[in-house]
Amino acid sequence: MERLEQFKGFYQPFDYKCALGGRAAARSVSAAQAIVYFMDNVPGLKVVGLREFQNSISESSKAQTEDIIRLEGLSHRFKSTDTYIENIVTGAHKIFRGMARNPLSLKSLTGYHIAWIEECESMAMRSWDILDPTIRETDSQIWLTGNTYSPSCAPAQIFVENPPPPNSWVTHNTYLQNPFASQKLIDQANHMKANRPDMYRYVWLGKYLNESAMRMIQVYNLDMGIQIYDNWKTVIGVDIARSGGDKTVIAVRRGKKFLEIVKFDAMDLPTLVEELRTRIEKYKPELINVDSTGHGAWVPDALKSCGVDVEGINFSSASEDPGYSNKRTEIYGRANDYCKLGGTIPNDSDLIEELTASTWHPDSKNRQAMDPKDEIKKKIGRSPDMADAVALACYCAGDIIIKDSRIIQDSRQIEAMKRLMRAGTFKN
Repeated sequence: MERLEQFKGFYQPFDYKCALGGRAAARSVSAAQAIVYFMDNVPGLKVVGLREFQNSISESSKAQTEDIIRLEGLSHRFKSTDTYIENIVTGAHKIFRGMARNPLSLKSLTGYHIAWIEECESMAMRSWDILDPTIRETDSQIWLTGNTYSPSCAPAQIFVENPPPPNSWVTHNTYLQNPFASQKLIDQANHMKANRPDMYRYVWLGKYLNESAMRMIQVYNLDMGIQIYDNWKTVIGVDIARSGGDKTVIAVRRGKKFLEIVKFDAMDLPTLVEELRTRIEKYKPELINVDSTGHGAWVPDALKSCGVDVEGINFSSASEDPGYSNKRTEIYGRANDYCKLGGTIPNDSDLIEELTASTWHPDSKNRQAMDPKDEIKKKIGRSPDMADAVALACYCAGDIIIKDSRIIQDSRQIEAMKRLMRAGTFKN
């Protein structure tokens, strides 16, 4: 296989090798190619492939390393098992580990010569602080490949925003420098560039996401006396208090307008059910979305006799859309689509603060992952209960596109509508 000139630093004697940038830059392939070269030429070399999150060996670079061995015509010199790869001639081997679940176990890697951190944008600073002094053999090296989504993420702090460690090689590359980038990849990049320029700059160019792009809800249309149409559907979102200080919130949305958002302090579930029965009678909703992550799971059963579709939604469950890390992130993504399509929110300072504080980061699969509630609590001093209820009321919000087709004005709005249609939430 041809070695790309921009990644020659992998073959040079640097203590730290950091290759950053956007998708399809051939970073990981080039790093795997260099790893195979060293394993085939350095007797007894010990290599560990690391990721912050690795649930199974299939999520590691093992398959990629095996592909390089095959393409280099070296299969007869290597043995691959379920957990490691070994060069049977030189005795070099490579293992694979996750870091997040037990960072202190990284100390067992003393004696390893190369530690390669893949998808380093997900790496926690705690993992780095343990690993860096552990890889201390003579001529040992730490490699990092991935992207950086903000100046505060660990690889940016270590190698970009501050002077990098001594004897470091740092390079930044994109698909534009990759002569082997396929036309399909180029078309994908151009499509994102046209429709989601902020994400294009992050995903494909490796630039930081700006602050507004990292908000889950990026457009705020305040309710300024918008007209309500008779055939707009009503959806109620319910966020149930989980602990002391949290609020139970009921949010009622009809089409592009919220009719009511009400907060309750301590409330038992039978009382909540009665509050919902009252609003079912008043608003005649088509759907009620209830956060059933905890003890609210029985609310849908309690409302069966009301003749309304009540959905219990577990925020931590898997998303239907592969672009989101979990259901909570997906629900906020749908709320963002609702706003892009002209949906409004009440001019409530607490609600706007909660929505503004609800941010995301890219996970190890480049999916949107909402920052934990605890992080939002640190920012604003309370749980974002109103924002959660509003987002739940916007889930399945395709019905807002009924009377006013003029709100479909640009490509971003069209993409938002398509996402709602693909999710089966568009009603006409």
